[in-house]
Amino acid sequence: VFDQGLRFDPWFADYGVLEDCHLALRAARSWRLLQSGDATCVELAATGGRVDSRKLGYKHVVNYWYVFNDIEGPLTPEQRFRFWRFHAFELFRLSMSLLRRRRREDWDQIVGRLWGWAAALSPSWSVPRR
Repeated sequence: VFDQGLRFDPWFADYGVLEDCHLALRAARSWRLLQSGDATCVELAATGGRVDSRKLGYKHVVNYWYVFNDIEGPLTPEQRFRFWRFHAFELFRLSMSLLRRRRREDWDQIVGRLWGWAAALSPSWSVPRR
């Protein structure tokens, strides 16, 4: 796949959430993908670690929105409903975690995801075309 020129999308350059899935979905357009249950890999973490929890929450919304729109777009009303239902559940889950554990990371994730919602729902949102 890489020898044929497929690369990770530059959209994910600043922060990768779902970049591997996006690459696989794009590869599946031209190649038959196989799964190997005994395959192993080494995940190389960035030396600086993850960015702050707010950015992580934000990227969980906007990167998913990007992938769904790029791979399946334009989205039908049903697809949009399923997308937002999932992310509403994630907000609920994080809110319950915040109430139970009272961790700052949960609060930051919630704020970041709300920012992500605002960005994805913005009338100026568009999926960059290659």
